Amino acid sequence: MQPTVNSSLLMNELKRQTAPLHTALESRVDILSEDLSLERYKFILQKFYGFYLPLENQIASQNGFEALNLDPAPRWKLPHLVSDLEKLGFSATEIEALPVCPDLPELNALAQVLGSMYVLEGATLGGQIIRRELRKRPELGRKGWFDFYNSYGDKVGTRWKEFCAALNRYGQAHPAVETHRAVVEGAAQTFKKLDGWLAV
Repeated sequence: MQPTVNSSLLMNELKRQTAPLHTALESRVDILSEDLSLERYKFILQKFYGFYLPLENQIASQNGFEALNLDPAPRWKLPHLVSDLEKLGFSATEIEALPVCPDLPELNALAQVLGSMYVLEGATLGGQIIRRELRKRPELGRKGWFDFYNSYGDKVGTRWKEFCAALNRYGQAHPAVETHRAVVEGAAQTFKKLDGWLAV
């Protein structure tokens, strides 16, 4: 019999074990730096595009979301990144030609996919704060440039709660320690791979 853990601990474990990786990634992006220029902002969005494009395709290929009452399609960030880049002057051809990350997290099971989504959904939650701060910058203050950081609009809190509920349902249905470790590993790899991609 495999050892099991309480599903309510899964979110706590995700937060605890990935906290250092989250901090490192925030330092890498440094999106709220007082020295953030328009060119740096464009660079960050281009890098995010190159990561989210293949990662969201990978997530979309996974089965099992229906059982969790979780639809990933309305959560895609790529259309919002494209919108921001277009408003910043990139043509469709230029966007399609942007480099794409070749080193993605290994998401071979739904557990790892949910871990990866934890990172993306958490970033969306924090995006509200980032958007509010960036709009205060004289060089960056145009309202239309922040679709990515406002991808859920006023539904951000609701969608975060829905994701957490789905994750808890998965934890309850799959209480084995190894499965929970796979969720945490999916999140950790996503943090690490994105950090590495931004460093290139």
